[in-house]
Amino acid sequence: MPKNVFTTKQIETIQLNIIALLCYIKRHDEGALPRCFKFCEIIVKNIDICRNNGYSDIDELSEYIRQDWNSAMEIHTGLPEYYIPNCNFEIQKAINEAIKRQIMFIEEYLNI
Repeated sequence: MPKNVFTTKQIETIQLNIIALLCYIKRHDEGALPRCFKFCEIIVKNIDICRNNGYSDIDELSEYIRQDWNSAMEIHTGLPEYYIPNCNFEIQKAINEAIKRQIMFIEEYLNI
């Protein structure tokens, strides 16, 4: 299998981590989510579709995952710029550090 194609186990790990990120953010941010999170939702949905089809197009799915993640990571409007404000600085810091750690984990995992 070429290096740029994820295994099914890697794809499941990617999906679980993106779902965890989305759940954490939705729990702490009551507002409408920025566009960058739509790309995360698309990744999750595409993985579900591929899984339901027996991972028959895993090479194509791997490419879509990377493309959608790169779109979610756009400079000035993407995930790296996202934060949740809070009037308590310590709470804001803790929430946003957790988000940044999750984003960085996914980013590093996708660059295997």
